[in-house]
Amino acid sequence: MQFDTLALTFPLVLAAHNLEEYAHDPTFIRHAHPALPRALVDRRVVRNALILLTTAAAILALWNYITPSPSRHRLCAIAVFALLLNAAGHLLLSLRRRQLLPGTLSAVFLILP
Repeated sequence: MQFDTLALTFPLVLAAHNLEEYAHDPTFIRHAHPALPRALVDRRVVRNALILLTTAAAILALWNYITPSPSRHRLCAIAVFALLLNAAGHLLLSLRRRQLLPGTLSAVFLILP
């Protein structure tokens, strides 16, 4: 399967990962990123950011599929790689803390394979 076709699944995987993180303990992000201002880790702000990020990923993947270009292909590849790094981070942090952190299940079963 070609990368551009496979990249169409990226927004779905990203949405599942974001939902897993958001549905977890509402204070998780506040505890995971204590240096961020409280206004940035508010539940509504996080929800809106996840929606915008997922929507942007869907637009990019569709745009690249409908009208392929080398630059959009590279952007899709960078986005997929960034999600892989995020998934690896979830897995390593869960192993280090010896507890299942939000996002780890989708990282292990959807992103890393």
